[in-house]
Parts: sequence; structure tokens; C-alpha cells
Amino acid sequence: MDLGIRRRNWLHLCIFIVVVVSPFFIVKGCAESIVDQMQADHVGTIFLPNQYEVSKVSVHARVISRKGDAGNKKITYIPDDIQEVGWNNDVVIYKQVINQATKYGVLNTVNGEVEELPDQTSLERKLQEHQIVLKKVEDLFPETKGIQ
Repeated sequence: MDLGIRRRNWLHLCIFIVVVVSPFFIVKGCAESIVDQMQADHVGTIFLPNQYEVSKVSVHARVISRKGDAGNKKITYIPDDIQEVGWNNDVVIYKQVINQATKYGVLNTVNGEVEELPDQTSLERKLQEHQIVLKKVEDLFPETKGIQ
């Protein structure tokens, strides 16, 4: 009798996995495939000066990278989630959130140097100096708007 109950519980568990859990992985796999295709088609890319770009590597992760000398190989300069970005021909100014901490920085697209800014006041000075306005990345990638 005990063996029959175990088999029934095992059967219920298998049915649960097939009916409830499996579709999640199928949908997740399809979503990742769509994002990969969007990146291949440059739907998930904002092109910046000097071969830099903001790339959407997932719904929640946007990074600043540059095409390497080898062609398609990209070098990531700012690896964490970019929330806001603004640029001109020489610099990219960005705001990112890392573990609920907000960070600001300036990427010189001519020489590749990154300057971290200590606070919001320094950010505002740099924005004025370079005559740049930050834009929310979610507005530049409308398909991820409102997703947290």
C-alpha cells in the first residue's frame, strides 16, 4: 500500500513539472532567443561615437561596450546596468545603479578613459560643461519600458 502512495505522489510530481514548470522554461528560452535576435538586428543597440554602443544584453541589463579591433568582438567598458545616458562626439555621460547604489561617470570615447564622478553635483557640472542632457535608457529601448 505504501508503495502505491509513493508512486501516485511521484506521478503527481511529474505531471506538475510537465504541466506547470516546463512551459516557463520554454517561454524563457523563446524570450532569450528573441532578445538575441534583436541584438543581432541591432534593435537592442544604441550607437554612440567612436564605435561605442549601449547594448541591451537582457531586459534588465544594459552595458556600454566598444567593438574591438578584431571586428565583432566587443569590449565592455561599463558592465553594470545603465539607467540614463547622454553623449556628444567626445564623451558619454552615464548614470548606473549597482546594488541599489547610484553611480555616475564619464567615458571619453576618444581615448577610452572612464572617470567616475563622486556625486550628483559633479554630474551636473559635467553635463553643463559638455552640453549634454541625460536620457532614460528605458525611453531609448521602449520594449523594456516599465519593467523593473
